[in-house]
Amino acid sequence: MEYLTSFIGFITTQTSLLLGYLGVLIMMYGCFKAICNFIYQIRKNLLHIELLRLELGQYLALGLEFLIGKDIIQTVINPTWNDLGKLGTIIILRTFLNFYLTKDIEKLEHNESLQHIVLKRKRLE
Repeated sequence: MEYLTSFIGFITTQTSLLLGYLGVLIMMYGCFKAICNFIYQIRKNLLHIELLRLELGQYLALGLEFLIGKDIIQTVINPTWNDLGKLGTIIILRTFLNFYLTKDIEKLEHNESLQHIVLKRKRLE
């Protein structure tokens, strides 16, 4: 029984580490892609800040979801009151940030002038 408990602890620890790294990698990739697109658009005089924000916001929101999952798993492994308080605070902050990012993304996606640019951009790709 003790072997099973330590095995489950090992799996949950590794899973939380993987989720954390994935979340950070997703956000780093989104930032790198946004910087590259920004430089490209400046050089071609096609700067569309709203589209850059939309794409970056999607990567940031996805990365935050992975980080919230990591925090939940870590707290399940070692649930102290201090950790639960920290987890609650982190989840509240990340949820609000994710909510407003998603709201901003939806607003930008529904902007008709941006939809025209997005369709034109997809045809070029």
